[in-house]
Amino acid sequence: MVVFKRKTRMLSLRLSEEEYERLRQKSLAQGSRSVSDYARETLFRFSGDEPASSSNGLERRMRKLDSEMQVLSRELERLRNIVGLEGPTAPRQAL
Repeated sequence: MVVFKRKTRMLSLRLSEEEYERLRQKSLAQGSRSVSDYARETLFRFSGDEPASSSNGLERRMRKLDSEMQVLSRELERLRNIVGLEGPTAPRQAL
């Protein structure tokens, strides 16, 4: 069970609608709980520090796993092209 440490301090900044929407889209793509969580994690990551979040290690591993899955997917597609199969569920040819 993940226990989140209560946040008691607040930092405020102004964004344009476009900036906020970009930040919101990135937070959704990363699977963050909120735009604030995404901004906090990004700020600490950019500064070279790690956020004091117990879920940070899991999130980092999940991003790495996602990246590795994308690499494997591209390699699988390359191999399909080599052997002449098309699509993700092409039927196997009988021997």
